[in-house]
Amino acid sequence: TIEILFSKRIFLDLEDAHEESKAMTKPPAMKSGMEKDVDEVGKISRFVSNWQKPECGKGTGVDR
Repeated sequence: TIEILFSKRIFLDLEDAHEESKAMTKPPAMKSGMEKDVDEVGKISRFVSNWQKPECGKGTGVDR
């Protein structure tokens, strides 16, 4: 599904950022970018976990 593909894309971005951080000279800038990616993955996982609840599936108010 699109949610899984989206989360995989963010995961790959996060892995790339981790590799870049190994040679980074400005760690605070890299850290903020990685934190943004982690927050985005957390948001998606909360949406997916809410879909498992009764009457909270895709297309309902929880999804918006």
